[in-house]
Amino acid sequence: MSEPRFERRQALQTALLAFTQQPLKNAAIALFNTLGYHSDKTADFGNSAEEFLGNIERLSPDNLSFKRSHLYAEKWLSCAFLFQLTDDEIPVLATPPNLFNEAQQLMPSEIESFVFLAIKLDGETWSRTQFASITRELNRRFPMPAIVLFRHGQLLSLAVIDRRVNLRDSSRDVIHSRITVIKDVCCSAPHRAHLDILSELTFSALIGERKQRPKNFRDLYDAWIAVLSIQKLNQRFYTELSCWYFWTVKQVQFPRGGGGEVAQRNAVAVIRLLTRLIFVWFIKEKKLIPAELFDPTALKMLLKTDPAAAGDAGNYYCAILQNLFFATLNVERGALRKWATTGSGMKNDRLIHSVYRYKDLFCDAQAALDLFAQIPFLNGGLFDCLDREVTERDLERHPELKAIANQEGNGLVLRIDGFSRRAEAQAMVPNRVFFNGAADVDLNTDLGTKNKRYQVNGLFDIFARYQFTVEENMPLEEEVALDPELLGKVFENLLASYNAETQTTARKQSGSFYTPREVVDYMVDEALLLYFAQAVAVDDQAAFKQQLRELLAYTSDGNPFAPEITAGLIAAIEALRILDPACGSGAFPMGVLNKLVQVLRKLDPNNAQWRAQNRAHLEANYHSLKTIPDLVLRDEKMQHAEEELAQFDRTFSHHHADYTRKLYLINHCIHGIDLQPIAVQIAKLRFFIALIVSQQVD
Repeated sequence: MSEPRFERRQALQTALLAFTQQPLKNAAIALFNTLGYHSDKTADFGNSAEEFLGNIERLSPDNLSFKRSHLYAEKWLSCAFLFQLTDDEIPVLATPPNLFNEAQQLMPSEIESFVFLAIKLDGETWSRTQFASITRELNRRFPMPAIVLFRHGQLLSLAVIDRRVNLRDSSRDVIHSRITVIKDVCCSAPHRAHLDILSELTFSALIGERKQRPKNFRDLYDAWIAVLSIQKLNQRFYTELSCWYFWTVKQVQFPRGGGGEVAQRNAVAVIRLLTRLIFVWFIKEKKLIPAELFDPTALKMLLKTDPAAAGDAGNYYCAILQNLFFATLNVERGALRKWATTGSGMKNDRLIHSVYRYKDLFCDAQAALDLFAQIPFLNGGLFDCLDREVTERDLERHPELKAIANQEGNGLVLRIDGFSRRAEAQAMVPNRVFFNGAADVDLNTDLGTKNKRYQVNGLFDIFARYQFTVEENMPLEEEVALDPELLGKVFENLLASYNAETQTTARKQSGSFYTPREVVDYMVDEALLLYFAQAVAVDDQAAFKQQLRELLAYTSDGNPFAPEITAGLIAAIEALRILDPACGSGAFPMGVLNKLVQVLRKLDPNNAQWRAQNRAHLEANYHSLKTIPDLVLRDEKMQHAEEELAQFDRTFSHHHADYTRKLYLINHCIHGIDLQPIAVQIAKLRFFIALIVSQQVD
């Protein structure tokens, strides 16, 4: 029987804190001991990068050298070989081979063990791709899987490679396997999600989960990989979220302007609310939105009514979320962000959604403004308030609107979001759907079960148990966290729920099936391979296509092409126009973006040719405007083109290379349409988040 999870978490917190007080090797060994892994099999390869790597190279039978650039070796402050974990440390089996052969060389192919390594890196901000690069390069030289613990600033990251025996040659194993990273664990104050993941990796937890001890190394390794499964993480999150969703649609009441039956109207509104909040939570991880807006302790001081205690009240949705969505994220910073006028009767700011409302719900209105003032203008369309005035033309085309519109003053208003101080026009979303939730709920009809009772947690309680990352996972490298692809998965899995007639088949009827990442990657590769083969003229097409596959592969490095072919490929990318005619929530367009960014990194590491190609395109557009006969129109368009060129130069001068690659690929190369407007909004948001990942937060 495993010890309670609470005790495991406490032990892990103590072990993590030790990294702030002890040398790297001592603290790392203590952490793995806390997880239940220890061994006397160790070796001293030195604690500097050159000494460590040099010793491994000399001991390797093939004498191959590490690629220092892939290891970022110049950024290593120290390193340590911790220990080798073999079958005899799992159950009692025959003594397995050690790390070395009789000649004191590394065994050429001994996958049936782990080696644990620790590396201290310079600086705190490291990407998942950098950790994957270091881990993959180290695993090229070690005959068994190397598990790597990184210390960077006050953070830790753990990288695990899923190496498998080569099916064609059992003496070799597959190095280009997926690498999974538990990233940015804070030593002094770890996130609950990180503690949960590490807790599940403890040997005692693995025994409890499997109801038996792992029998051998492979059994233990598979158990690790299962714990770190992103699919498992996503499924667990979605299960909790679906319970919340089906319970919440019965708790809320959105204005009749949303149309349809009450249940259907509320379902659509809750999906929209959920999409907005998931996006907000992602950008909160980039520290663009203050955490106090979601913290019950801080909110108790900010609002007159404690939202965590007053479950039936709706002050949190009105005062915090509506003001955040419509009057903050949808409004430029500065003087435009202000309170609506006070007093009674019809206001001059009626249906002006850029002003803050519900001032009387706050303890300190200025403190609220100060919090909102920290948040940048990040609108991608999702935060447009949908409340609007009904015109005569609207009624001519859609006379049914009169039945669902509100009479306000002398006009009709279609209330959908309910961003209003008029009680009859507001949406009612009780606080309990965000905090605390409910116990013993009957969701059997919704979830297709019988005689079950469900515990439903508040939405922010669910979010708090998971780590979110703004960087989308890739086919061969993943972070154990919820990534922006989740927006698409949540939307497309909940899509069927608001078809009142045929809920069970609505998903099939709409064509909303989420495409797995591996399938998307294959589709992207084949499409780009065909395009490049046609766009760039070469003599040997067979050899060219083989080199293109190498260029497109996530596992290959460098540029296989001569300078003239490289220039032709960059020009082809600039000229590329790719359209997804049923884009859904953006799986294929996102796959294209990620692939093209990777290709441009290889072809043009300094971004010089990509910059030149795009500037030439803008300059050609500018000169073409000189032929416009209308002088006023010509001057107007040329002034706009000059501003666009100036903005282009500022962007390339002040932003990271990947940001400029993504920005111009999104603006010029990638297009998508869909019948579902909210799907298009989600696709836009995923691209928006992709830009945020590569942007320096100012």
